[in-house]
Amino acid sequence: MGLTQVGYVLGRTSPFAHLNSTTFQPNFVQPRLDSEMPIQHAVWLKRVAERRDSSDEAFVTHFRSSYDDQMPIWALTEILELGQLSRLYKGLNDESSLEIAQAFNLDPPIRLMARGSLGFECERGARAGSSVPVSHRSLPHR
Repeated sequence: MGLTQVGYVLGRTSPFAHLNSTTFQPNFVQPRLDSEMPIQHAVWLKRVAERRDSSDEAFVTHFRSSYDDQMPIWALTEILELGQLSRLYKGLNDESSLEIAQAFNLDPPIRLMARGSLGFECERGARAGSSVPVSHRSLPHR
């Protein structure tokens, strides 16, 4: 499961659900009236674009050349850094975040990243240099 679950849940709505404001909580996509801070979603999209543009993964190159640099969410989750995935999850609307949390047998309303399970598994896989993609591993049972 892992990263694949995030891409699966969001991708069922739209291949580009990460670009749609209804996918997220209002405070993630709307400007804060009491602050000069930029919109969190816009900052996230900018950082994800930088990550995508700097990637040398073959499937990313394929999307660049064949689909005008547009990547569906299920492909995009494969290149996101842990912090980018965490921010994505934190900004999701309650329906999507609850479905993802339930897939990991977490009690609502606990947020997945707050528990750290996915983060630990991603970090462990990345540091170990495993040939098995993180998205094909299972999370430890608690």
